[in-house]
Amino acid sequence: MQIKVTLDFHRYERGKQTIALLINVFILAGFLLEIFTFYRIYDPLQLILQIISTGIFIFGLIVLLIDKGRFYSFVYLVITYLLMFNIIIYDVFFPQFIEKLHFLRSEFFSRNLFIFLPFMAIIGFVAGKKHILIQGSILLLYVAFQMVANDEGFLKASIVIYFLTVFAFSWICYFLVSTTQKFIDDLNETNVELKRTQQHLIQSEKMASLGTLTAGVAHEINNPLNFINGGLEMISDLTEDMKHEIPAELLDRMNVAMKIIHTGYERSNNIVRSLMSFSEGGYAQRSNSKITDIIDNTLLFLKSTIPTDIEISKNYEFNGTVAVFPAKIHQVIVSVIENAVYAVNRGSQKKKLISISTRSDKNLVEICIRNSGPAIDEKFLNQIFDPFFSTKETGQGTGLGLSISYALIQEHDGKIYAKNTVEGVSFIIELPI
Repeated sequence: MQIKVTLDFHRYERGKQTIALLINVFILAGFLLEIFTFYRIYDPLQLILQIISTGIFIFGLIVLLIDKGRFYSFVYLVITYLLMFNIIIYDVFFPQFIEKLHFLRSEFFSRNLFIFLPFMAIIGFVAGKKHILIQGSILLLYVAFQMVANDEGFLKASIVIYFLTVFAFSWICYFLVSTTQKFIDDLNETNVELKRTQQHLIQSEKMASLGTLTAGVAHEINNPLNFINGGLEMISDLTEDMKHEIPAELLDRMNVAMKIIHTGYERSNNIVRSLMSFSEGGYAQRSNSKITDIIDNTLLFLKSTIPTDIEISKNYEFNGTVAVFPAKIHQVIVSVIENAVYAVNRGSQKKKLISISTRSDKNLVEICIRNSGPAIDEKFLNQIFDPFFSTKETGQGTGLGLSISYALIQEHDGKIYAKNTVEGVSFIIELPI
């Protein structure tokens, strides 16, 4: 579906670009043919005007051939406005040229008007509906000028028809372009929504797979840890039974060794418990979880990626449980802390600090993750949660982490936002209790 929507949009854009290129080519050919046909009866000023116009059309053609996707709208605007003023200038300032061509004023006026109306229709699709209003107004003034400046009977009798034709044609084109533009805007919005949904599905699948993987890893690690723990208890019992038979120096060394092994066991056991906690959230169901445990487990996972010169400060005022999807809150905390680490490393401050605090306020719990990095530009504060938006350097991020975090917090009926403070930047996560 996403591929089809994207292809339809690009096909529409390429169609507009091709229209601009073809119109430029045909008008350029027409001007060149006119110069070669009528140069003998041109006034010097007319010839200069035609040569300048032809030069502009040649320039437009070159620009379109270089990059029509970038310049097609601008070139088409130049083409249509130049053509309109060229026609009006001939009619107003060179009436003798019309007589040399044996045209009646009404014939020349009708010919020019109905040649230009299709261009006005196309300009709305290429450059926007406001140009229909601008060019329609110019043509209505042109009609009014003909009514005032000419005495030809046919023109006087038909001027109301001309006026209504231009007005009706402008209104119809404006309506069609508005409808088409709304369709394109809806198409773009649908495309963006599909991309966002696709990313969320990918992340959900990753989280589900990661939950299964971590559960398996935790289980496999837990088995040898139980052997180690059992062995430690047996050694402890044997040591207690034989402490009178073992030399004091050797007994002290054994106790130190057992303490080291026991410390390693406790650390490994904490990691396994964190993995088990993380894997339990791999399923799409809420559970009453301690927010502080989720934060501590996340910090344990990220410990190896946080530089040693960054100080982590914790202040937990709220230690209760909240009904959440643990894995999704894990993911949000990971994303915010990773952004905080990046910001702190990018700053020039002497003290690098990330502080994490929790507190409750009425019916919600607030998690505040503040970093001492540089402030976020105010114009970007409302954009950092947009999909694919990133203030990081090229190659440093995808612009999806905070966007997905925003969606995950919305799934909890909560809020996440950022604000600049005197100490740095704070990311606030609010979850209902």
